[in-house]
Amino acid sequence: MLIPMVVNAGQKRFTTGPVVNRLEPIGKALFDDGISFGFRFGYNFDKHIAAELSYDYLYNLSQDTVAGKPTTNGHQLMANFLYNVKDDRGFIPYMTFGLGVEKYDNSRGSLRSGGIAGVGLGAHFLLMEPVSLRFEVKDIVRFSDVGHTFVWTLGLEYAFGKMERYVEEEPLPFTLYPPRKTP
Repeated sequence: MLIPMVVNAGQKRFTTGPVVNRLEPIGKALFDDGISFGFRFGYNFDKHIAAELSYDYLYNLSQDTVAGKPTTNGHQLMANFLYNVKDDRGFIPYMTFGLGVEKYDNSRGSLRSGGIAGVGLGAHFLLMEPVSLRFEVKDIVRFSDVGHTFVWTLGLEYAFGKMERYVEEEPLPFTLYPPRKTP
């Protein structure tokens, strides 16, 4: 006999919100420290695993390696995987990694548009349901020149969606019988 049971599958929520980033190049400093503004849109598959799409507008970056230090603007688009280490209502630390692309509007010298990868740590701090404060530190690597950029992110996050549930069926009970003896 099968007895259906309702089991909590975790909160499947969408998240969205604006962020401000502080960029600090490491090693190959092709541009000076800068600021970017961005937006995140994510989906929590369960209480630990989430995916996120991020867009950042890189504003007025000074290109240090070019005479006259011209400025450029840029765009970053990344797909990120997040793993929430702990499922606590007020404080949720997480690890993240992602892949993406960046495009510079006016790049000169060695600064090139191309692929990027990022890895980092962060945390969500619940301010009031459903608004959280988000803090993240991330190392972003440019594939074009293997340059690193250390990024500090601060933002607000709004979560929406409802708790979803699914039906899990109880397995059939069975009994092991000893093998039959044949004469």
